[in-house]
Amino acid sequence: MVNIIDGIPGSRPNVSGTNSKPRPESSETGARLAPSAGSDEVSLTSSAQLLRELNDAVDVAPGSNESRVNAIRQALSEGYYDIDAGNIADKLLRLDQQL
Repeated sequence: MVNIIDGIPGSRPNVSGTNSKPRPESSETGARLAPSAGSDEVSLTSSAQLLRELNDAVDVAPGSNESRVNAIRQALSEGYYDIDAGNIADKLLRLDQQL
């Protein structure tokens, strides 16, 4: 089915002609290539450096407390896990005030 937009019928034009050049790929990390004059250099933007630092921090951060998770899982399966709705509400209100 061909859609008519602005009164012009037809299909998409072919934009991959012989004179078309591929666009340089943009990097998600923000790395930029410096102009080369015989040597290759890469300089990272401050955003890319921050992402690298955050990634390193996540890699060394402690994981979840497995014993606590297992205790809660067992309590839930046995039906005796108490949920303190007031405590949860207080923490949500404090979080909302911080935002």
